[in-house]
Amino acid sequence: MDKKTFTSFFDSSENKFEIAQLYDIYKLASNGVKVCTKKFYTVSVYNIIKHICTSEGIECKLYSRFDFFERGIIVFNDMDVEKCNVSMIKITSSNRFRESLHKDYLGCILSLGLERNRLGDLVVKDGSCYAMICNDIEIFLKENLINVGNSPVDIEVVYDDNDIPECEFIESVVLVASMRLDNFVSELTRLSRAKAEKLILSGSVSLNYIVSKDKSKLINKGDILTIRKYGKFIVDVTLGNSKSGRLRVVTKKFT
Repeated sequence: MDKKTFTSFFDSSENKFEIAQLYDIYKLASNGVKVCTKKFYTVSVYNIIKHICTSEGIECKLYSRFDFFERGIIVFNDMDVEKCNVSMIKITSSNRFRESLHKDYLGCILSLGLERNRLGDLVVKDGSCYAMICNDIEIFLKENLINVGNSPVDIEVVYDDNDIPECEFIESVVLVASMRLDNFVSELTRLSRAKAEKLILSGSVSLNYIVSKDKSKLINKGDILTIRKYGKFIVDVTLGNSKSGRLRVVTKKFT
């Protein structure tokens, strides 16, 4: 595939330099080279790469050490992920009276002049922030990320996967007339169907990290719904029908 065709798969708003870098890596992979990206990419970008690679018989996957993640390293041709030069770090604040939030950690890191794609996901748990990073910024962060929210922080590398926090959820059962997207958005947001439809059409709803404006899209077990300002949810098992004939579906909200 030539560069022009490759680029045409991406939205015009995407960074052209980033796409050019992805194309260079794609060309190596198309020649059978085991390779990975040097930066983190969103699931939506990965899905485009996966579509291209699938059509040409190239293996690829998105890698992170978190169970659920929105950003990862794209790995081609079954490259050993241990060679991908990424690390998990733990940033711990000394302030025991106020826990810093996700936005506090991310804001302080980006204020150092780092690009967002040098970092994967950030998960805040029990006063610490766990983050996937490119190895080449580890020392930079240890030397320059001194405070978060006016509180001193300590940074260490996490080697054992057992020390990485698992996602926590609030589980609930929703009643839906069918497995359509608008039904779930209405129930999860407590909005009317009409307002839920407007939310969908505005681009505020993503299905498996891809914006979906199709209100009639059918939802399946394991799908992840992200609703701007309302949260992120996993659609789990269907328990059957209620007395009124509506479907009883278990959902799990990320906390």
